[in-house]
Amino acid sequence: MPELYIVGAVLAYTGLIKALDTRQAAKLVVSHFAVPCHRTRLVTALVIGVECALGAALLLGVVPRVTIPAAALLLVGATALSLRGAREGRTESCGCYGSAFVPTWVSIGLNAGYLLLLGSAWRRLPATASTPLWAVGIAATIGLASGLTGWIRDRRPIVDTAPLRVGKRWRRRWAPEAPVALEHGDYLIAFVRPRCAHCATWVPFLNIEHARDGSSRVIGIIPGTAADVAQFVAEHHVAFPVLHMKPHVFDLVTDVTPTAVGVRDGRIVAMWRGDLPDSLIEQARTYYTELFDASTPTVMREAGAAT
Repeated sequence: MPELYIVGAVLAYTGLIKALDTRQAAKLVVSHFAVPCHRTRLVTALVIGVECALGAALLLGVVPRVTIPAAALLLVGATALSLRGAREGRTESCGCYGSAFVPTWVSIGLNAGYLLLLGSAWRRLPATASTPLWAVGIAATIGLASGLTGWIRDRRPIVDTAPLRVGKRWRRRWAPEAPVALEHGDYLIAFVRPRCAHCATWVPFLNIEHARDGSSRVIGIIPGTAADVAQFVAEHHVAFPVLHMKPHVFDLVTDVTPTAVGVRDGRIVAMWRGDLPDSLIEQARTYYTELFDASTPTVMREAGAAT
């Protein structure tokens, strides 16, 4: 039945992209199911395995009187989670399609369409239908293999599907409050969290990079509100512009903080996680040393005049 092929292909695809890059699936498990950290890996692998197995089963026509209700139950559950996310203000992306930005309301509409297709297929099921044993074996093998892949490659993607990576275009909707569209020139974008101690160690170097003549323009991004930005700037004496991003979008864009990306003419050309590049640190030290050396004679003269 074409309806089963469509829904099966969608489930197989969404399960596959989660298996290839489990980071977004793990975030969904933590945020929606409140799973303890030590159980996240297991639950993520189970979700991936079930999704891939159901997709393969629908494509192969495995026991449709069982797999159709099971797929419908999965879609209803996913829709309920999306509705809860919408009520909480997380409308930018449901996360169901990996790192792809699919708005929550679009995802809910798609799920409704998939449920209608399953209902149409259910009404046209023959009274009796047999399933070849090989089809059951293939669906089970696909589910087991994808689940094991998710378990083994936990947070270590086989294929990097993250939206924030070298070679990708910078998307204006990530930071709509940015004073410029980042389409022209060089920029250094730093993703930091207000309560991240390691992020705070970046601020002095970013301040110097922002002050250097001819350097790339520095922009900081934190999850939260404008009030959080004001507090962060005051607490850490930030000299460069800082923007706020909705926490859900922040988590979709980057999974490690601090993270910095170099953007040139609207395209990400470099990326650093956890540590700033040695070249930037060395440039900051050189700039500070030159600035200090240039001001030393003046300081000495003032000290001599005072005595």
